[in-house]
Amino acid sequence: MQKLTNPNRKKTMLIKTLLNKVERYKSFVYGAICVMLIDGVEALVIDIEPRRNSRPLCPGCGKRRGVYDRQPRRLFEYLPVW
Repeated sequence: MQKLTNPNRKKTMLIKTLLNKVERYKSFVYGAICVMLIDGVEALVIDIEPRRNSRPLCPGCGKRRGVYDRQPRRLFEYLPVW
């Protein structure tokens, strides 16, 4: 356990750090994080970007290829944290 120099200071963890501990993707990194209003509900929206110099598996042929995502931006619902 680490001692804090200021007893009134709370320990905090960045959202990206928390996500990397819970859900780490080998070929991707977490990007920008913001809160958006989606269907009238506040939602935490996190961009996922391909890792630089990464050659992920192609879903079509199964070989390692360079990536160019041609699909529109998509939203996925993750387990609610709060």
